[in-house]
Amino acid sequence: MILEINGNKKLKGEIKICGAKNSSIPCLIASLLSPKPVKLYNIPLISDINVVLNILQEINVKVDNNLEYFLIDQSQLKYVSLKIDEIKRLRASYYFMGVFLALFSQVEIYYPGGCAFEDRPIDFHLNGFKTYGAEYEACDKVIKIYRKKNLSGKFILPKKSVGATINLLLSFATSKEMCIIENASTEPEVKDVLKLLQKMGYQYFITEKEIIYNGYVIINDVVSHHVISDRIVALSYIYLALALGEIKIIGDFYPLIKEEIINLKNKKADITIFDDGLLVKISKLDNFNVIADVYPHFPTDLIQVISPLLTQTNTSYLEDRIFDKRIETILDLKLFKANVALYGKKVVFNRSELVKANTEAKDLRHSFMLVFAALMAKGTSFIKNGEYLLRGYPNIINDLKKLGANIKIKNS
Repeated sequence: MILEINGNKKLKGEIKICGAKNSSIPCLIASLLSPKPVKLYNIPLISDINVVLNILQEINVKVDNNLEYFLIDQSQLKYVSLKIDEIKRLRASYYFMGVFLALFSQVEIYYPGGCAFEDRPIDFHLNGFKTYGAEYEACDKVIKIYRKKNLSGKFILPKKSVGATINLLLSFATSKEMCIIENASTEPEVKDVLKLLQKMGYQYFITEKEIIYNGYVIINDVVSHHVISDRIVALSYIYLALALGEIKIIGDFYPLIKEEIINLKNKKADITIFDDGLLVKISKLDNFNVIADVYPHFPTDLIQVISPLLTQTNTSYLEDRIFDKRIETILDLKLFKANVALYGKKVVFNRSELVKANTEAKDLRHSFMLVFAALMAKGTSFIKNGEYLLRGYPNIINDLKKLGANIKIKNS
């Protein structure tokens, strides 16, 4: 998909923030652990969700979408090999490992796919399974994991990881023994999945340093859960408004990004807080020194997203302490004549007037960065692989048009 964007136009209007992708996907998969159907509200209609729904169909799970909620009926769920092509399209497909290990004591699955901005091994997941008593074999892009007893024990994550934390939580959901994750991630998305699991009857407790599982009680009622708002999408539109216009951003996301909003207001961002969201206006901002690190620090998912905004400051700095290579993709802003440079692991931004460019998206957040830059730039830009955008931003093309953006899909 090629996007054609005629930039340098002010944006104005309202945008409603969707449910969190990084909570919705594990919640959909975790629903398989419920003995009764599950209602999930606020699931975003993005392409990654469609991949999960296709996988669920393959394993005989019925999902109804009545536009208000998804109803997941897993009563006919059966064990099958997960050597399914759809698995290779989605990194978060690894959550099926944990669920199948809990339900069927085994899983055979392709290595997960997803955005390929950097090698992201799943060693933490596999080593965790092994520590709790499972065994695994990995060869020819296929992983086999199995257990002969209840999982139990303690695993210390070498480094905080949202994916590994959730996957391990899913894997011992049906165990009759205590399981502990030390140095677990506690992002809002992790807590949201835990909340769903607790509603199903699984006994999880969070302490300062650990997440503890201590058995389950059978719940015989339909479980309902409202997925939290997507803080990454909310901040994406906030940055866009600060550079380009006046946007009312609607949703219950503010508690999830309160610290980021305080930091932005300290940089002279024009942000007004309402009960139902925020009003964000174009602002002349002070310089930034952004350091992406594990929660509660600045999210690595936002380093590309915020970058076009930083070109409108005098001199700002950005560093990513999670991934080594992701930051290098920010240099693609040079195609728009941005004054950016990489020094070691830090990008330096100087004030720039962006101009049109022809470029190609490499992953989800990179695609938003390019669209953001093209909306700021003078002239008409073309972006290949625009479909990456649809993996995390539902209906974004139409939403941007409603805000006044001149954007369309060009026939290739």
